[in-house]
Amino acid sequence: MPRVTLTNGVLVPLDPLPAEWEDGRDLIVQEPTPEQLAAEAQAWFEEMEAAVKDMDPRDPEIIQASIDEQKRLGKEYMRRLMGLP
Repeated sequence: MPRVTLTNGVLVPLDPLPAEWEDGRDLIVQEPTPEQLAAEAQAWFEEMEAAVKDMDPRDPEIIQASIDEQKRLGKEYMRRLMGLP
């Protein structure tokens, strides 16, 4: 079932709606039970745990090196545009 949030009195979808749903369709909105919330939290935790296991310990250094390189390239590009050495 798609999740929604209440914003200024309007239900706004957080998830894609099923393709077969059309405008004007009647819906019943129910808050999740504590058990459903716990199951969602557990599923999220397991997903994050699996993602961490696949990480390379060097990832932070690799990401930072990539950011530093992009900054350097951006500065070089702007200097060329401005006619600076």
